[in-house]
Amino acid sequence: MPFGIQIYAIWHTSDKILCLFCQMAENKREIILKAAREVFSKRGFDGCSIREIAAQAGLNHQKITYYFQTKEKLFLEVIEDAFHALHEIGDSLVFDPEVQDPIAQYEAHLLQVAGYFETNRAFLKIIYLESLTQSPRMEAIQPYIVKLRNSVKKELMYLRHYGFGSHLPIDQVLLLFSGCFHALFIHPYLGIEPYATHPVDPAGYIKSLLGLLRQ
Repeated sequence: MPFGIQIYAIWHTSDKILCLFCQMAENKREIILKAAREVFSKRGFDGCSIREIAAQAGLNHQKITYYFQTKEKLFLEVIEDAFHALHEIGDSLVFDPEVQDPIAQYEAHLLQVAGYFETNRAFLKIIYLESLTQSPRMEAIQPYIVKLRNSVKKELMYLRHYGFGSHLPIDQVLLLFSGCFHALFIHPYLGIEPYATHPVDPAGYIKSLLGLLRQ
């Protein structure tokens, strides 16, 4: 085999091996993040250790310190990862001026958001626990919440051109949306009646809320 071809073969093989290692590292990170979400949601940040998260992940605790250095950095990565996925859903919403009923389009978007929260309750529990204890980590979480609130406000301001919620101050509409969010995902976790004993149907609840604001 010519020398040039040998060099190319070695380079190509090395590149494939490097990609494989990168993929393995990314998989390990995902495993750790998933385990951390579960442990943080059950025990809180202060109530757990790196070793407990490692046990949940089925890995040596040194793997976690290798990828994330400290428990706090791991916690912040969990938060950033969850909000990033949520913001991606928000960014996917593009109102089409030619759509006759943009509110119906928004309803489909809200159902997608509700689906995310439904499958990521651990993330919501973490935020709630941090808020409840007035954790110093809330300072790092708050910008994500503000960004999310501003995105929702921008969406609602657009829909006001179509009469959606225009009979109410925008902050009151935001408050209604916040109440809807708590009723669907926070109150059941807290065991607040009637939400704990009679689970609320997200699709029906969202449709009712939008129907109210159409008036």
